[in-house]
Parts: sequence; structure tokens; C-alpha cells
Amino acid sequence: MEKMNSNHPWQDNASAEGMAFQWGDTSHFVPDPDQTSVPFAEAENPVQAPETPVRTDVDAAESAWKPEQPPVPPVDNPPPEATYTYREPVPAPVSRSWRFRAGGKELLYGFLAVICSFLLCNFTVYGGFNLGFGIAMSGCILCATGYLLASGGRLNVYSTLLLLLSIGISAGYGRSDDGFVKFVMAVFLIVSVNLGLCLVAGQNRRNPGGVSSLGDVLRTLFTLGYGQIPRGVTGFFAGLFGQDSLAKKIGAILIGVLIMLPVLGILLPLLIKADVAFEGLMKNLPNLEFGEVVITVLCAVPVFFIFYSRSVALANRPKREPVKASSGRGINSLTVNTVLSGVCVVYVLYLISQIAYFVSGFAGIVPGGYTVAEYARRGFFEMALICAVNMGIIVAAVALVRKKEGSLPGFTKVLCLFIGLVTLFIVAAASAKMATYIGSFGLTRKRVLTQLIIVYLGIAALTVSVNLFMKKPRYMPVLLIAALLLGGSAFWVDVDTVVAAYNVTAYQKGILKTVDVDYLGTLSNGAVPYIAKLTEDKDSKVADQAQRILRRGDADWEDFRDWNYADALAKPYLPEEKVEPTYEENEFWDDDFFSDEGWDY
Repeated sequence: MEKMNSNHPWQDNASAEGMAFQWGDTSHFVPDPDQTSVPFAEAENPVQAPETPVRTDVDAAESAWKPEQPPVPPVDNPPPEATYTYREPVPAPVSRSWRFRAGGKELLYGFLAVICSFLLCNFTVYGGFNLGFGIAMSGCILCATGYLLASGGRLNVYSTLLLLLSIGISAGYGRSDDGFVKFVMAVFLIVSVNLGLCLVAGQNRRNPGGVSSLGDVLRTLFTLGYGQIPRGVTGFFAGLFGQDSLAKKIGAILIGVLIMLPVLGILLPLLIKADVAFEGLMKNLPNLEFGEVVITVLCAVPVFFIFYSRSVALANRPKREPVKASSGRGINSLTVNTVLSGVCVVYVLYLISQIAYFVSGFAGIVPGGYTVAEYARRGFFEMALICAVNMGIIVAAVALVRKKEGSLPGFTKVLCLFIGLVTLFIVAAASAKMATYIGSFGLTRKRVLTQLIIVYLGIAALTVSVNLFMKKPRYMPVLLIAALLLGGSAFWVDVDTVVAAYNVTAYQKGILKTVDVDYLGTLSNGAVPYIAKLTEDKDSKVADQAQRILRRGDADWEDFRDWNYADALAKPYLPEEKVEPTYEENEFWDDDFFSDEGWDY
């Protein structure tokens, strides 16, 4: 506040005693237009403010004038008075780091993932899909499962079976030499491993009992695998060089391992040359050259990124709400039942007209005018296609029909059940026809695989039919576990071994009149021990064909990476040097696999 001016007129009229005042006594205050003075006692001659002039020429009418207001319309139902409800304040969203935090647990898993990725790529590139691949893949599954369990994941019966069967199938790569079955089992591994890990982590968004659960496989592989590579990898390296005590220790260990590798690369060759015993020990291990190491590292880096990012995303990404099935939506049940009724009527007429045809299939009797091959081909292809169509019809009807409180309409259940029972009957008839064909001509790879497909279709028809009376779908676990069991059985038993064993045994016992030795030569090395039994056959032509096949066989392996049990059994019967077949010896491929009617099985 500014100091008082000595020339202020108010100060001249104020005495020294008048400056004393008490707080709270308003009588001592006077107006201060300039707002520059301090309170003081009432002056003897206070300055009076000029009076404001008042108009006296305003009449009463002008003073009472107001603007006209529009008329207010009458309201029949006045709006209710506004009410206010207290709501709890919404908490601010929790900020989430862009990268996945990598603590000691993640760094330890990353170290194991690096080793598994390196071994998987090296064993696969330089050993093929054999024992080495099975060992590395089993290690990857065990490490990922252990990390998820340590991060709060839980095992249930379904996920446990999926992962155990996945490990069993991985180990089967060291048993069989069948390339086609190995490819199919690789597809099964992708589905079972990704779905099993997703269930362990609790990241599944769809009902595991329905076919929509296969969407979680794609989500785990692409969204949580490929899609989370930037967050996972940056978090891993940030934790590797971070300030956390445990993470810092593990990071130091990993750096030490990286430094140790080139040091061992110098010491091991010197030790091998210095000691004979150590040289013999190292010969049993894979001989890693510099170029092999470089190629393996180039392949292992992206594989590690995917393995590590997928597991860390499954463990740390926030769980989203499950996708709920829409209630009250779908196609009208009358429309669906009309379609199903028409299908059922056609099947009734078909069964009546073909009753003798089906019965003869169960009895193993070939109708007149048909050969066994024509009879089996016609019966199988018709029935297999019918079974596939029936499964599609039932699944589509269950998925699209409008449900009442989550359950299927009663008449829809009845129609789907009838179609399922017809499918079971057709599967049984097709299996009987195939058995008749096998009894006359023996086994082939396609006949064995076809019979497995027939069995699986029967399991699918029975499972889907029973599931019609359940409120929630639970058929997918049964179908997937059945597929893994049948595929794993074909893997471990080895289809080629079964085919060769049956045909040779049936021929030697007189059940089969002839044996196709050239066809047995097209099989993998699992058939070699049984082809060797034919080299001493009384029929010289059969014996010569068997010896010719064995001469061009090959069952060599360099180390355990490309070893499998089928090759180990075949090696004693094969020559040291392989003899390449001539052009004439390869002509049987066209005659064996194709006929005038198309694909032969």
C-alpha cells in the first residue's frame, strides 16, 4: 500500500489523536475514492461526496413500462423435476508400458528360448524332421509351459492332454520315416501347441468346446506371436541392460555366455587335436562349421523372436472378455427345419432304395456285375462324401439357427439327430466295404489312411449327435483329442511298416495270392525289413524284385539329428553303396498310382 501524501487534503483535517482507531468499529472509516489511503479516525470536517442528480421528469407510465412477453402455452404433462444421482468418480486409466517388462523370470526364459531356437533351427536345417527336430520341439514346448505356469497360468485336463500329446507327436519324428505323415503331424502340432498354451495362460476368448476355438489358435500364433514381436523384443533387451538387480545379474550371465562361445570355438579344435579320447567323444556330436553356425543363427533369430514374444504376450497381456454368442439372433427355426426336413426325407428314400447294397457291404458280398475293386471304390467315395456333407449340415444348422435361451429348438434337435444316425450307419457300411477290399488286395498307404478317416468320421458323427442335447458345445475337445490320438498312432506305428508287414505276412500265409513287390519299394524304410523276407521266396521273380529294391535303398545318417528308428532297422539289410534305379525301373509309378478311372488307392 502506498504511503500517504503529505499534501492530501484529508490529512490536513486529521489530528494526531484522530488517527487512533479500533478494529471492528466501522464508524472510523470514510469512503476512499482513490483506494490509496489507510483507515483512520473520523475527521472533524469530512469531505462530502457530491450528490447524484435524480430525474424528476419521468412520468408514472414510463416508469411502469415493461416489454411484452409472449403467452405461455398450457402444459398438460409438465416434465418431472430434474433429479441428481451421485456417482463414484471414475478412476483414471492405468498407464501401460509400451513394451513388456522383462524381469529375472523373463530373462531366464529368454535364455532358454535362445538355446531352443538355435537347436531347433540347426537340427531341422541340417537333420531334417527326425530325432533332432523332435528333441528341440519338445524342449520348446516344455520351456514355454513352465514359464506360463510360473507366471500364474493353470493347467486343466484339456490343456494338459493337448500339450502331452504334442510332446508325444514331437518325439514321433524320431520313429517314422514317412514324409507325408510328418507333414500332417506338423500341422497338428501347430494347432495343439498354440491352443494348449493359450488355455494355460487363460487368454482364450472363445468357448473351448466349439469349433470357434480354432480362432484362438490363429490369435495365439499371429496376434500374440508375430504381432507382439516389437513389444517383446524391446522389453527383453531393456531388461537385459536394465537396473533391476536380478535382471542385471542374468543379463551379465547372458553376456558372458556370448563371450564364451568364440572362446570355446578356439579351445575345442585344439583339445581335439591334442587328445585321442576327447576326439572320439566329440565325433559323436554334430560337427558345427562356421558357415553352419552363421546360417543357424540367421534362422534362429526370427524363431526366437516369435517364441519369446508369444509366451511373454500370453503371460502379460491383459485378458480380454470372452466373445459371447449372440442371444436371440440367427435364422428362423422354421427355415432351418424346412431345409433339414427335406434332407431327412431324401435320406429315408435313399436308405430304402439301397438297403440291399448296404447289407451286402456288411456281409462282404459283392453284388452281381461288380468287381471287388469297383464295388469298394463306388461305395467308399459315395459314403465318405455323404459323411462330410452331413457333418457340415449339422454344424451349420446348430450355429445358424435362432436359439431359445441358449438351447436348440426341439424339432431341430430331432432332425439333426436323425442325420447323425444316418451318418453313423454310412460310416459303418463304408468301413465294411473297405475291409472287403483290403481282404482281397491287401493294404496300401491310402487304404490305411482312408480307414483312419472313416473311423474319425464315425467319432465325429457320434460326438456331434450327443452334443445336440447339451446347452453349451463341448464337441471340439473330443474331436481334437481324437485327431491327435489317431494321427499319433499312425506316426508311432508307422503306416509303411504296417502295410509291408500285413502284405508280406498275408502272402506268406496264403491269404493273398500275390504280393506287389514294386509297390512295397515305393514305401519308406519302415518296409525294408519285410521286403528282405521276400529275397528268399520260392518264386524267383518275387525274390529278384526284392533284391533289386534293397540294392537301391539308402538309410545313412551323419549324427543323431537325422536319425530315426525306421532307418536304424533298415540299415542292416541295405548295401553300403546305393545303386541308382534305371528309367525302366521307375515306370511302375504310373501304373501303380493311376488308372484309367483316375486316382487309385
